[in-house]
Amino acid sequence: MLEVEGITVYYGRALAVDNVSLRVAEGAWVALLGPNGAGKTTLLKAILGLVPHRGSVRFLGEELSSLPAWERAQRGLGYAPEGRRIFPRLTVRENLLLGGYRLPDEEKRKALEEVYALFPRLAERDQQPAGTLSGGEQQMLSLGRALMCRPKLLLLDEASLGLMPKVVREFFQVLSRVHQVGLSILMVEQNTRLALQYAEHAYIMEAGRIVLAGSSAEVARHPRLVESYGLRVTVE
Repeated sequence: MLEVEGITVYYGRALAVDNVSLRVAEGAWVALLGPNGAGKTTLLKAILGLVPHRGSVRFLGEELSSLPAWERAQRGLGYAPEGRRIFPRLTVRENLLLGGYRLPDEEKRKALEEVYALFPRLAERDQQPAGTLSGGEQQMLSLGRALMCRPKLLLLDEASLGLMPKVVREFFQVLSRVHQVGLSILMVEQNTRLALQYAEHAYIMEAGRIVLAGSSAEVARHPRLVESYGLRVTVE
């Protein structure tokens, strides 16, 4: 589905992503893990066309590297950014409808119903300004807005950041539900343990490079994970 080959990104003279390649198969859930400053967010932005990059981004067999971000989104890339980036003065409904702006009215209505079914709390706050929501609710709104465009591949950046453990668990359960109905996911995540329990495949990124890749079970057992993060993760 997604084939990234040799992606390299510079910020000025600083090398942020160094010749990175990865794959997301259709229907897969892939975690991109690593310490802060490893280049994970920059890699997502390169895939989305939000930063200049070298290398190839192929999605559903089409080369996207020459396309601007809005055209990549039209091809089926959805994005829930780090920090949520909601519109605080707009209502919950208005934020969601912006996510589905390119859909025909009937399809937009159905997409809104589906998001509210996933997140009943958002339905309850339909006319509430988004800036008055709790942190967990704002993250639900960010994900819901990304789902409104009916993406084929969802890119998530630090979805659990700053959320209480109970809310994080609920959030991953919702992601599992949308994944089970066929949505592919590529997620950057700080919660390594939980990400490896849900994702099927994982990449570990350090200093702009991929240093480890494999199934989540293989990555969880790898000595490097224990050495670098002090984690022993059990993945069935």
